[in-house]
Amino acid sequence: MRVRLMALSHIKEGANNSQTARNLHISRRIVNDWVKRFYEQGLDGLKEKPRSGR
Repeated sequence: MRVRLMALSHIKEGANNSQTARNLHISRRIVNDWVKRFYEQGLDGLKEKPRSGR
C-alpha cells in the first residue's frame, strides 16, 4: 500500500504516470491501474485484492 500511495503522491505533485513508474521502478501499466482504481473507488481501490491459493 505504501508504494501505491507514493505513486499517487508523485502524480498529485505533477508527475505523469510514466515518470512515476520510472521513479518507483514499477511498470506504467500498474500505475495506470492504481490511478484508475483510486478515482473509481477511493482508498479502498488501492487495497490488495484476495488471490486464489491454487
